[in-house]
Amino acid sequence: MDEQKEWISVVKKESLILLYLFIALVVIFKIVFYNEGIWTILRTVFGIFWLYLLPGFSIMYLWREKLDFLERLIFGTVLGMAIAGLSSYYITLFTGSIRYQFIIIPILAEIVAFILLAYQNRRQKQTQEQ
Repeated sequence: MDEQKEWISVVKKESLILLYLFIALVVIFKIVFYNEGIWTILRTVFGIFWLYLLPGFSIMYLWREKLDFLERLIFGTVLGMAIAGLSSYYITLFTGSIRYQFIIIPILAEIVAFILLAYQNRRQKQTQEQ
């Protein structure tokens, strides 16, 4: 139970940092693209977060003990870009065009990350019990 509270506190802390990063990116994009409306800026930054940052960052939770937050953020964003690009390409190649790839691919990456984390935690508990 104590380990669960630790995970919750880590996720809350890192979610707050990601929220600050989102706000900072909105401000930076608004400065750079000063002629665009705020709604366009918000959609663009949210799209970057949704497609690239969140899927890759959640998969990088597998290496939480080995990498710090900034390293996981950078590598996770690059990993999210690779996952989104490659999976979109192969889904389109094999099935034709799927209309909602931008929704399906990040959700699938999050589900895979959750399954891998659960498997890793269960395996660690089994090795600790032995």
